[in-house]
Amino acid sequence: SAHNCVISRTADRWFIAVRYEIESPIVEVKRLPVVVDIGIKELGVCSNGQVFANPKAYRRMSQKLKRQQLAVSRKARGYNRKKAVDKLAQLHVKVANIRKYAPTKLTY
Repeated sequence: SAHNCVISRTADRWFIAVRYEIESPIVEVKRLPVVVDIGIKELGVCSNGQVFANPKAYRRMSQKLKRQQLAVSRKARGYNRKKAVDKLAQLHVKVANIRKYAPTKLTY
């Protein structure tokens, strides 16, 4: 049954989150666990010494983010500044999503 609902907006995108309860069956783990240390310079380092680099998309987006931030700082007050700030906010969301989902993609 549903407990509550939250509607939010981030960088001109709307999201809805619904909380509910379900009974889940107990799943037996059949593999040995591997510890992954998440970092900034590298995406992750496994307990067996394997190193994973950050995704190329993250590096590309970081460069776009720098350019857009520079464009925003050079804009004077006005309508085009708001468009530039909105574009910067969308880039921040994209970078955040890459950083958020990259470890999940790494572990599967």
